[in-house]
Amino acid sequence: MNNTSLWNKNFMFLLTGHAFAQFGHYLLMFALPLYVLYATGSPAIFGSIVAVAYLPLLFISPIGGVFADRISKKRIIVAMQFSTSVLIFLFIWASGFMSAIPIIVILLVGLYSISGLGSSAIDAGVPQIVPESQIVRATGMVGFMGQVPEFVAPLVAGLLFVRVGLTPIIVISGICYMLAAVAAAFLKIPHVQQAVTESIPAMIKDDIKTIAKYLSKENPQMVKVVMPLALLMVVLLPMIPIGLPILVIEHLEMSSSMLGIASGIVMFGGVISSVIASVAGDKLKISDCPKLLMVATLAMIPIGIIFVLELSAIIMFIVIIVCATVIMITATLYLLRIWGYIQVETPEEILGKVLSAVGALVGCVTPLGFFLYGVVFERFENVPWVVIFFAAVVSFGITFYSAWQFRKVKR
Repeated sequence: MNNTSLWNKNFMFLLTGHAFAQFGHYLLMFALPLYVLYATGSPAIFGSIVAVAYLPLLFISPIGGVFADRISKKRIIVAMQFSTSVLIFLFIWASGFMSAIPIIVILLVGLYSISGLGSSAIDAGVPQIVPESQIVRATGMVGFMGQVPEFVAPLVAGLLFVRVGLTPIIVISGICYMLAAVAAAFLKIPHVQQAVTESIPAMIKDDIKTIAKYLSKENPQMVKVVMPLALLMVVLLPMIPIGLPILVIEHLEMSSSMLGIASGIVMFGGVISSVIASVAGDKLKISDCPKLLMVATLAMIPIGIIFVLELSAIIMFIVIIVCATVIMITATLYLLRIWGYIQVETPEEILGKVLSAVGALVGCVTPLGFFLYGVVFERFENVPWVVIFFAAVVSFGITFYSAWQFRKVKR
């Protein structure tokens, strides 16, 4: 690899494995919660189960950071993909004699737990296999290869769910994770061996001290960048995974195929944003992030208006898709830029720790957003526009807060 080239064999293996894993992941993330929503008919239960499944990230992510900085990233990635495939096939076996809802919860918890352990290794591995000048573009490409499955998988899962049910979707997902493990086995990621002389709890404690020192003394402006992100994960982003199924299935009374179409189109917005990030690179500044949030917030308002006016289902469906896609594009651009900032600004020897700390923060607040959206959509079942307008007002507040926080942040 030369000093400026983005494309190399290692990066290609990373992208290929990531694409397979993400396709399997999003098949499950569409089909399993959808099954819960159909089986229970309760937005509150739907949101609560997704929230409970996400909670392990709060506890697992710090351990993932310990592993990412001390253990071969290749081994972590291979183990993550292979163990996920094993978990999926165990789910299929258990479904023969256990009730569906409890084992769906177990599977979701397992998926998020394994992801929390290994995701830091992928993120921390990118700067080690591409030049520093290409890190933002590489992050965009990783996002792109992860988000192509994000819009294709719901289309496939929505169609399969109607025609053949849940089990074939799960089988395909398990095969995808196995292929991802094979691709990861060919990776060569440089590993700087760090001494492991303490127990995991002691290492986590030391890492927390290291992160606290870094964020409070060496780079305090990173906290200003991360805090609005945490608020975003509570208020704005849950509108897609929780709000979209509830609005399409419960309020518009449409099929899972239509939800698959809606989800696929909306997730394609994530692909668009990744392409923009890959092409724009460092031209996308931190100072642009509040503007992105403002656009995403404004896009929520038409969704509330159509439920006030009670228009025809197809018109409401189109408006929801268009607005949710705008939210996805702008919010993903925001996330990619923040993630790229962290990767560039953080020293390599503690990058895994910092990424896992951010992941833990996100893992803490995101379930709260899932839970709240599910509960309030059920509480205001007959007036969903109340939920949407309130979320928009809070999101406006986050936008102005982020603009205030970012005013002195460089890059």
